[in-house]
Order: sequence, then structure tokens, then C-alpha cells
Amino acid sequence: MHSPTAALENPHPIPRRAWPHHLLVAALYLAGWLILIAPALPLFASHIFMDGTDGSQNFWNEWWVRRAVAELRLPWHTDMLFHPHGITMIGATLNPFNGFATVPLCWFLGPVAAFNAMIGFAFVTTGYATFLLAREWTGAWWPSVLAGALFTFCPWHTAHAQTHMQLVTLQGLPLFLWLWLRLLRRPTHGRAVLAGLGLLLVVLCDYYLTFYAVLSGGSMLAAHVLFGLRDGFARRAFRPLATFALISLLTSGPIVFDLLLTMDKDRLAGGHGDVPYRNDLLGLLVPGGGWRFAAWTERVWSRHPLGGDWVELAAHAGLSVLALAGYAAWRAGREGMRRTVLGWLLLGAVFYALSLGEQLLVAGRAFPDVPMPYAALVQLVPGLGNTGMPARMAVVTQLTLALLAGCGMAFAWRRRPRLRWLLLGLPLLWAFEVWPRPQNVYRPEPSSVIETLRTLPPGAVAGFDSLGGPALFYQTVFEKPVITGYVARRTAFHEEIRLNLDALRSAGRYRELMERGHATYLVRHRVALPPVRDPALKLIARDAKFELWTWAHSPLPALDPATPEPSEPAARVVATRSGAADLEVYSPGDPDCAFCLAFSRTRVPGVRMEDDKYLELATDPVFKLSMQRDNDQFKTNWGRLDGAGRARFTLDTTRMTKGLELVLWASLFVFEGGRTHRVRRLHRPVRIVLRP
Repeated sequence: MHSPTAALENPHPIPRRAWPHHLLVAALYLAGWLILIAPALPLFASHIFMDGTDGSQNFWNEWWVRRAVAELRLPWHTDMLFHPHGITMIGATLNPFNGFATVPLCWFLGPVAAFNAMIGFAFVTTGYATFLLAREWTGAWWPSVLAGALFTFCPWHTAHAQTHMQLVTLQGLPLFLWLWLRLLRRPTHGRAVLAGLGLLLVVLCDYYLTFYAVLSGGSMLAAHVLFGLRDGFARRAFRPLATFALISLLTSGPIVFDLLLTMDKDRLAGGHGDVPYRNDLLGLLVPGGGWRFAAWTERVWSRHPLGGDWVELAAHAGLSVLALAGYAAWRAGREGMRRTVLGWLLLGAVFYALSLGEQLLVAGRAFPDVPMPYAALVQLVPGLGNTGMPARMAVVTQLTLALLAGCGMAFAWRRRPRLRWLLLGLPLLWAFEVWPRPQNVYRPEPSSVIETLRTLPPGAVAGFDSLGGPALFYQTVFEKPVITGYVARRTAFHEEIRLNLDALRSAGRYRELMERGHATYLVRHRVALPPVRDPALKLIARDAKFELWTWAHSPLPALDPATPEPSEPAARVVATRSGAADLEVYSPGDPDCAFCLAFSRTRVPGVRMEDDKYLELATDPVFKLSMQRDNDQFKTNWGRLDGAGRARFTLDTTRMTKGLELVLWASLFVFEGGRTHRVRRLHRPVRIVLRP
């Protein structure tokens, strides 16, 4: 093992014949990822390993990039959404790197397996790039392997792996910092070119990560200039840094400039500026909602205004990691590494301070009078206040803590031989501290309407966008343009179009909707949307979930009109009393079948039942909670219908209403027989009022 102290003076290059050892390192990270997603492995080729909202959007992103490559065009503008205008994708979470990478993968894996393979590739390469960065800094082999594992399997990464493909593709950040550190240590033009290409990789993955890479790289450059004044660093590095700037300008520059011009010309809608996506000060110490044993710490993390959004608030590092990082800081002076260790420590502390946002939170309590550094950063960086997600800046803190923990392990292993068995137990303790929830999986139910739409002549599709992310998943099947679409960042022009068309769709004004969108086909969700009553349209296909309509003058054959909706509501409040409400559900024709009455704050439910589990299509916390059996708040909303298709139960409203009137939408799910593995019927949502 190389000495960490010597590594700072003479950075160790990768040995020429060390490739078997490096393959072993990558294999270890691959094994860790396979263990992480082991329960979902049988679904590798059929379900995407993400949710149905942003996960579906990212699946569509890869599909669109492959389509653009096949058509020999750039992917940053699409005509498959917001027909007939199209929309720029420059501000969206397009993540073109994965789209480009899946072009050859789809030839022998298929689109779903290729999508999942890129998730595994991201975990392996993120760990390996962190290993390279740690080894470049410390020169120690196995502690650097540990650093890679601590970062790639940190809660921040595993939480975003549930829904955000652009943030799962995290390998560009440590890879760029590794190439950047090598450039700063020995400036050459070759290393400058590689660092510029490393920055391009980050740009092709995510703009947030690009911003963090630039801030981190700038801080490292400033430190080298400050402490290298005596040995002429600025003079030696000037030309290689100019080469880096030129390469970055030619590769990353056009994408970044296009984004800045778009933001300057038209304010992008869909940002997060009005939502308090900021970490709690205790978030670094207390495991959040993404932990497998989150119920143990719920009294702390649930106090956050967004306590239920555990994906964005995954800042916990693990006490074992903090202990190793603290030991590295304590031993740094004796090991001759005080300056570099404190530099990484300061970088991580600054980024965590920025991740706290514009208002300090401590155990959910706000301290508005405390000045925060993120507020100053918002003033310096245009557009950050609207699109910024300060909580995500904790990823750099996670990286620096992983590096410091690896360094601390190297110190302790060499200086404390008698404690080596104890040191070997720390990774096991860390694995327990950060063990995440089970991996999300998603696949929309097969639909004959979607398959029929795929075979029909070309034409734009209206009405389908009410499903949000899942609509994009379906679009990859029928491959026709839609008149709006689920895009993370939209211009004000497209946002106005979306709002106007959504109003027409919700009101059932379908002919006007199709005329405004120049659409040929209308897909109506049979539960979420009003029935079609316009004689200008005719029904050409239907299944249990969708109806497919087109213009009456179309030569396509028509079907009989849809069966009328039942006159009696599927669910209603029979009586209310203090702290409780008596509810009745009714599903004619479904005697003795199991049911679930799901609640949501919005009218459109989003769920798919399979293998006695629910796969979320909505992020409504009320909805997700009501779909869990024996939950603390609803408890009785799962049951069985009697011989007449009816059931009554009492709902405890004490915790739900909190003394105020609560308006919810209730959706009745009826299953085949007594088991809940297959949905038999999904009734139209009913508006109910629960009183305290």
C-alpha cells in the first residue's frame, strides 16, 4: 500500500499491468448493486427500475435520443411533444449520455433492459471514478475502494435511483474531479483535453451536477493558485488551463450557451423555486425516509416541511463515515496532509451549508433570521432561485466525506494494527446505517388501445397527457406525436398551451381540444376524463382502461358507444361523527371481491397493482399512504365486498383532518376474487368531504 503522505508529493500513476485489479474493483461495485436490487432482478427485462413519473420521463428521454440519432438530428428539440409546434429540450432533464449509450445496447437487450443496464453502469462507474479520485489523492488502494463504495451506495445516490435517471448518472462528477486534480498537479495539454471531455460528460448527464462540478473545480483551482504562488504554479499551468478552456468552449459551450439564452429569452416553467427543497441541519446525522428502518427516526425527519419527500432529502452520510472522516481530520497534521484534508473538509462543509437553502431548518423548526450562504449564491447566479434545488448540493458533501473516510481508514489501518478487526466492522455498520428501501419497479399495464394506436396511420394524439409520466412510457409504444407532454422545463409559451389544452380536456370539450392541437386521435382515460358526447367524434377501440376516438369522417371502422357509467357512486360518506366517518363502497357485478378505497388530493389516481404490491404513478403522499395495507391513518380502507357488491367500514379521521375539513378524491379498486394480485375494475374518482 502506498503511503498517503508520499502520494501528495509524487502522485502515483495507475500501474500499466494493474488492469486485472481494476476489473476486480469494478466487479465489487457491480456485486454491491446486484445485492441492492436483488428482489427486482427477475423483472430486469420487463420493468424499468424506477417509478412511473420521472422514471417514465427518463425512459422516454432515452427513446427520444435514440430516435434522433436514427434520424440524424440533434436531440435538443423534439416534435413528438407539443404538436404541431414542438418544444426545446435544452432545459429538460434530457440526459442524452444515456440515450446515446443505449443505441447499441438496445440491439441485443431491448429498451427496458438497456435502461436498467445503464442504472447498473452508473453505480459501477460512479464507484470506480471515486476510487480513481481517492487513489490519486491518497495513493492507498483498498481505502480508495472503500471510498468508492461509500459514495456510489450513499443514501443520496440510492434515493435518486428510485426516480431520477439524470442524477443516477453521477459518474461524471468524480471522474471530472479526478481528471481536474491530475491536471492541477501536473499541468499538460493532454490532461487539459481529458478534463474538458470529462466536463462534457457531466453536461450530458445533468445541469445541476455541472454546476456543482464547476464550483468544486473552481475551488480546487483557487487553492492551487493560492498555495502555489511560490513554486510558479500559475505560470506553469496557464497554457494547459487555456487548452482546457478552449476544449470546454468547443464541447460543452454550445449546450450551456443555448440553455442560458433560452432562460434569458423566456422564463422556464416547471422549476422548484417555490418549494422548500432544502436540507435540515440534522439531515447529515439522522437517517431519513429512504432508510429501510425509517420508522425509527420518523419523529425527526417527518418534521421537515417536505418530510415525505425522502428522495430529495437524502443527506444522511452514516455515523461510521463521519467517524472515519473525523479521524482523518484529526490525524492530518501528523501525516503531513493537513492542507489537503482540511481543503476537502471545507469543500464538503460549504456545500452542505449551501444545501440548507435560504432558510435554516433544525429538526423541522425554521430560523428565518439566520443568514444563509445559499441566499447570496442566488443573487450571484441568474435563474438559480427558480430552478435551484439546494438540497441536491449535499452530493458534493457525500463525495468529500467518502474521500475523507477512505483517507481515515488508510491512517487507522497503518497506525492502529491492533484495531484492524474493529475497522473491518465499520463498513458493515455503514451498510446497516444506509440500507435503502426496496427498489422501485414500474411497467404500465398492457393495453389493446395502445397497441391498436401503434398500427394506425400517422397522426397526432390528444387527451392522453392526463397521465403525466406514464403517457410518455406509452408514447414509446405507439410512436406518434402528442399535443402536450410531461417536460421538466417548459417555456412560458408552451406552459400557456398546456394550461389551455388541459382545461379543454378536463371539461370534456374534445372536439375543440383536437382542433387546437391539430390531432387525429383522442385517447380518453375511462376513469380520469369525462365521457365523449360529441357527434363529430367516433369510437374506434376500447379496453378496460382507455377509449380511442377519431373524427367521424375517418374511414376507420367505428365501435358501439361505451357503456354508461353506473348511476350510484362507487363510494360515499354515510355518516360522520367526532373523529370518525362511516363510508360505503358499491361495485355492482363484483360480489365477494377484495377492494381498496384509495384516497388522493387530486382527481386522477395513479396506480398499478401487481404481485400484491402497488407501483406508484403519482407522488401524492395521501394516495401512496392509502395504498399501503394496515397503515396508521386509514387502516380499514382495504376489505371485501359482500354478495351484493357492497361494503361498509369506519375511517378514523382524527389524524387526517387535524381539526379542519378535508376534501379528498376516493377511487375504488376492485380485485379478482379475494386476492389482490390483479385489478378487476377501477371506478371513477368520487369527491368526498371528511369533517373533524
